[in-house]
Amino acid sequence: MNASLMGYHAIDLLDKGIYNRVVAVSGDKIVDYDVNVALSMHKTIDRDMIEIAKAISI
Repeated sequence: MNASLMGYHAIDLLDKGIYNRVVAVSGDKIVDYDVNVALSMHKTIDRDMIEIAKAISI
């Protein structure tokens, strides 16, 4: 679901002529950041989400 919402948001940005953005999830919202800002942000990985992904992957 998040991937579909993020894709929709990305297409909406492009349709508005807005480029060089990174689409992300922040809390329960789909947001976008300038690509340079996104690259400089500190990122964390949720270990539980990694384990869930491993468990459901084939």
